[in-house]
Amino acid sequence: MKKFIYFVLLLLFPILSYSQVGISNTLGFVPSPGTLVDVDGKFQVYPISGDAYFLGNVGIGISPDPTYKLYVGGKLRTNGINESSDLRYKENISPIYDALEKLVRINGVTYDWKVKEYPNMNFSYGRQYGIIAQDLELIIPELVSTDSAGYKSIDYTHLIPLLIEAIKEQQIQIMEMKIKLYYSSILK
Repeated sequence: MKKFIYFVLLLLFPILSYSQVGISNTLGFVPSPGTLVDVDGKFQVYPISGDAYFLGNVGIGISPDPTYKLYVGGKLRTNGINESSDLRYKENISPIYDALEKLVRINGVTYDWKVKEYPNMNFSYGRQYGIIAQDLELIIPELVSTDSAGYKSIDYTHLIPLLIEAIKEQQIQIMEMKIKLYYSSILK
């Protein structure tokens, strides 16, 4: 608790006194111009806007991992997440083929987290639904990431385009079957 109070006072001091605070292990460290608080150039708080910038990786509820800019140990609740998707950012765009064939090879599973074996991961108790990353990696490796310790994770939101294209493929199959049924009934 003392460390927290010290940290809060450290943050409030420059705001109340209109001066800068620079924290570093480097002798002669000078805070970046325009900052109220500058910790080694990696965490900066700016006046007026109150914006804070972390120039490294951040861990919430868990130590940061160099593989991810933000690593949250536990559940995340939000009112929405927007992923960059503007056409201007993209190149080498091509359609997704054989989406249905890929989807039927993916196995959805239920499981329980090994909560006691990995307490620092802040896993939730209770039955979970998901996909095994090592299995998905054999089918769509682009959706699987491996962290610095070798543990794997899945970019579940990037399965959505595959689902969309698989539904379209199924609709074509359904229409073809309807046409065949219609013509087979006429020819009888």
